[in-house]
Amino acid sequence: MATIYLICEGHRGGLDQKVLNNIIAQNLQKDKDVVIKAAGGGTQLGTVAKYIEEDSWDRRADGTLGRTAVAYFIEDRDHRSLDEVKDIWGKPGGRRFMWRRHEIENYLLDPRVVAGAFESLKKAAPVWPDTLPQTPEQVDAVLQQLARPMIEDHVGRLTYEQLLRQKRTTVDTGIKRPQSLQPPSGARYPGRQEWLDYLGAECSRVKQDCTTFAGTPEFDMPAVTALYDQLLSEVY
Repeated sequence: MATIYLICEGHRGGLDQKVLNNIIAQNLQKDKDVVIKAAGGGTQLGTVAKYIEEDSWDRRADGTLGRTAVAYFIEDRDHRSLDEVKDIWGKPGGRRFMWRRHEIENYLLDPRVVAGAFESLKKAAPVWPDTLPQTPEQVDAVLQQLARPMIEDHVGRLTYEQLLRQKRTTVDTGIKRPQSLQPPSGARYPGRQEWLDYLGAECSRVKQDCTTFAGTPEFDMPAVTALYDQLLSEVY
């Protein structure tokens, strides 16, 4: 039976790995062998997962080769849109997952969890400040108060990510590397004319895409303002 790996952000022994280890140990490891691996950062999680799978080939008892590991990975949402998150979770058979909240720490800021932690610490501490919130309702009020000054900046970052995603689906302004160029008859490699034909066509495409993009109303200031205000309302 293949070992299941879950690749997370952060460093070895970090918060992500500790939290996921606790969750997996309590809910899944009774009937499945799940290993939580920290990738050492927040980028290239998919590359780490692929490496683990590719490095796990082994010979079975019947002489055939097979993988002894299956790797999944989960990453922070950061400032990406909720639609993007839903799309990732909605793909059947997917190996990539993303927290629906900003990052894993946000799940630990549940007022009930914080209030429970304070209650446990209060019993162990010789002196406990009365100014700290005690009930989940009080914790929730403090968290809301702390979050309020960050909201407009947070929404700005959300708007940026959504505009970036829209731009990528609307226009491609990059000059693409050719997959293959056919050499002229009798030659082994493409020559001057083949390259100029390709590059000229690509430059013309980019110019046309830029013209199309310039006339796209979704990127005019009224539409950008409306998008920001819509996201601001949703966050509040």
